[in-house]
This record gives sequence, structure tokens and C-alpha cells, in this order.
Amino acid sequence: MKSKIAFAAGIFLASFIVASAESYTITITPGRFCFIANQLNNGGNTLNELFPFTTGHGTGSTIDWFDMGIQSMSAAQFDPDDLVWYPEGDNITLAPGGGALLDYQGPETTLTFTGTRVSSPVLYTPVVGKQQWVSDQLPEVGTWDTIMAVAPGAGTIVRTWDPMIGTYGGWGADTFDGSTWSLGAPTAAVGEAWNVYYVAPVPEPTTAGCFLLGLGALVFCQRFAKNRRS
Repeated sequence: MKSKIAFAAGIFLASFIVASAESYTITITPGRFCFIANQLNNGGNTLNELFPFTTGHGTGSTIDWFDMGIQSMSAAQFDPDDLVWYPEGDNITLAPGGGALLDYQGPETTLTFTGTRVSSPVLYTPVVGKQQWVSDQLPEVGTWDTIMAVAPGAGTIVRTWDPMIGTYGGWGADTFDGSTWSLGAPTAAVGEAWNVYYVAPVPEPTTAGCFLLGLGALVFCQRFAKNRRS
């Protein structure tokens, strides 16, 4: 009897795990960069786990990602002999919410990300005056409010990648002027990342601050008028 219960429990648990796994698919155009995002947990989220290319689908491909600490690009290349990314394809990770530029070499194909959702997404707090590559942490269309934990300030720029610009693709930019976005509120498609340059908003004066400022101006005017009379 106990073995039957354990077997039934195992079947239930297995079905729950399978049901909790999700996936999303994006189309990759060879010879053009694609700004992609990882939005699911897939093991350790290493390059070798996320991009398991084969000899016929990936030879000569490269992945570029942005190191925010040094504000510089780093790259990895696919090895068609060992079918791994080097250097350190087992150690370089792209966690949910991260983005990278993929230069895919091979026939047109689709890339499927499979994994589990982040249970409790923590919105990203951007660093003022620096670039960062980010996306929604869940496989859904992202907006500023679902990606960022703070409001944008005037001068904030959200860049998206259009693979059809020029020979290899290019950036399109949307700038915030303090109240509106130049091209409308930016969105990130499923599997798409942003390049963000963040400017903090200017704090609005508080009610108490305005009262003290007005009181100081009143005192100054009274003293100025008194000095003139004397």
C-alpha cells in the first residue's frame, strides 16, 4: 500500500514539475545581430545551457554581453568541434532579466528558451550615468514599470536593437524628457532586451520645503523694506 502511495505521489510531483516548465521561441536571422533576453531559469543559465548549438547551426557564432562594472563588451565564440562556447561557456551566465547580442552563423532557425519562471522577480535598480543591458525577468512583454524599480529622469535613454538596420542591425533610441518618451513608452517583446542609460529624476520640492522657502523669502523682503525705510 505504501509503495502505491509513493508511486502516485511521484507521478503527481513529476506532472507538477513538467507543468511548471515553460518555453518561448524567437526567430534568429543568420548574419545579423539579435539582442536577446533570457527570461527563464534553465539550470545554471550558462551559455552552454542556453545556446546548445550544433555544428550545422552555430559554427562561427559569437555572443557579446556588457560588463556594467567596467562599462565594456566581452565576447564568447562557439566551438564547432567541442560544441561549447569559449572561453568558459560553463561559467559565463545570463540570468533571467539579462540580455546579450547574438551573432548567429548558420541557416535561419529558431531559438527556444526552456525553464521555470522566477518565483519573485526583483525589479532592477539602474545605476545613474551608466549603461545596463536588461529585460523583463518573465516571458512577457516588458515595460519600464515591469523591469525597473525606479522612475526615469529627463535624459534617460532606452535603446532597442533592430536587426534590419544596415548590414548587421542597429540601435533605435527612445529618450525621456521628464514627462514623456520621444517615441512613446518603450516596450520589450518576449525574448528582447534593452540597453538603458539611466538618469535619475530631479526630486520635487516637498510641501514643507516650499513653505520654508516661502517663509524665508517673506522674511528677506520684510528686512529689505525695513532697511530702506531706515
